[in-house]
Amino acid sequence: MWLALRPPSQGGGDSLMSAQIAAVGTTPTIPELFVGSLMQGTVSDARSVLRFVEDTDVDEPAATVLMAVRAVALRGTPPSPQLIHDELKRRGRFTRSTGVWLTSAVTSGACSSAAPAYAGALVSESLRSNVESFGHAMTSMSATASEADIVAVVERAAAGIRGIAARLTELRGESL
Repeated sequence: MWLALRPPSQGGGDSLMSAQIAAVGTTPTIPELFVGSLMQGTVSDARSVLRFVEDTDVDEPAATVLMAVRAVALRGTPPSPQLIHDELKRRGRFTRSTGVWLTSAVTSGACSSAAPAYAGALVSESLRSNVESFGHAMTSMSATASEADIVAVVERAAAGIRGIAARLTELRGESL
């Protein structure tokens, strides 16, 4: 559980949420916390971290919601929950699963100031997931695939993993 701080309207700190509060329901996932933090912050907060996170870093329905957050932020509008809901409907992408996921992100208890940390954790999960997927692909094809096919898969996977690692390194401001 997380420490709950009083919101500004009740004598708390800044005008934005400055600390994570207890989530409603189940323990939130990293993608839910990341998107939830973006919906609590400013458009500049969102833009500063969205350049490091790709929609492919998360699975559906998170990818669809993240796409909507990105679209709203790129238009220069703070990505509030209501505007994300509207963006999903406008694009014909609002479904039961995206609505449930959006609600989970909104009620995750995320704080806007932690968006870069959530982004780092999310991109790190993506890196590890891609390495795992690559390992499974190599294991399954190693005995039967042609050498040319193996080399092509290795090169494509290595390039993708290097790209994710480069984003993570820049986001965290450190080398891997």
